[in-house]
Amino acid sequence: MVEKQTVSPEMERLIRRYLDPAGRVREFPARTERRLAVLRYLASKFDGREAYSEGEVNEILARWHTFDDYFLLRRELVDHRLLCRTANGARYWKPEEKPAGTEAEPDKSL
Repeated sequence: MVEKQTVSPEMERLIRRYLDPAGRVREFPARTERRLAVLRYLASKFDGREAYSEGEVNEILARWHTFDDYFLLRRELVDHRLLCRTANGARYWKPEEKPAGTEAEPDKSL
């Protein structure tokens, strides 16, 4: 289950040029403010009550971008603490809540 996306008017203004008509990210911004807005937009595609495998994260990201680099997006989401992961990378979750199955400590080496 993916939570309903909420995009503030400010976020919409920042990311509009990076989205295709279907709402998929077509380009990853170079400017930090816009990059973070795009990452927050992608993070909104994950349910805060769920834990995800790496494959599930990749599938969700693949659905929401067109430039075929879910590795980059997954790493950026973790680096900016918009997603947490276990040290072995087996489980991912949004930082607001720690779902069942994520008992291992998050990877803090980033």
